[in-house]
Amino acid sequence: MKWITLLVAPDSPKFAELGDAAVGISVPSQWEPQVTFKPDFGPTAAAFTSAFSAKYKIEPGYHAAGGYAAGLILQHAIEKAGSVEPDKVAAVLNQLDATTFFGKTKFSTDPKQHGLQVGHQMVLAQWQKKGGKLVKEVIWPKDAKTADVVY
Repeated sequence: MKWITLLVAPDSPKFAELGDAAVGISVPSQWEPQVTFKPDFGPTAAAFTSAFSAKYKIEPGYHAAGGYAAGLILQHAIEKAGSVEPDKVAAVLNQLDATTFFGKTKFSTDPKQHGLQVGHQMVLAQWQKKGGKLVKEVIWPKDAKTADVVY
């Protein structure tokens, strides 16, 4: 086989225990701590990961990052609206098209899908060997990648 993408298992740091059998395996993810998105507001992924890891003694997963990003986006909308009034905050959110450390955020304003997140893209990570050690690198999308694809 030339390309393998699996769900769930390759996302775990324990996947590296497979040794060379893990090299080249990719996994889709909502977010990875090493992404290189350039945020329009809020912390970088590196700053968020550092602060989270220092406080909780573990690396943040996408659940923690997504939750923090949601709060960050709401705070940004409240500040832009200058109010906590729902209609004013919603108006800002309806116009939002921004990048945070979690990636792009944009909400649908189509009446059938209003509020649906249409900006966020999954990332694709791949296990690669760097300096004799297995590491998980982000290979897609381009604005988040940390390494080129190994194929």
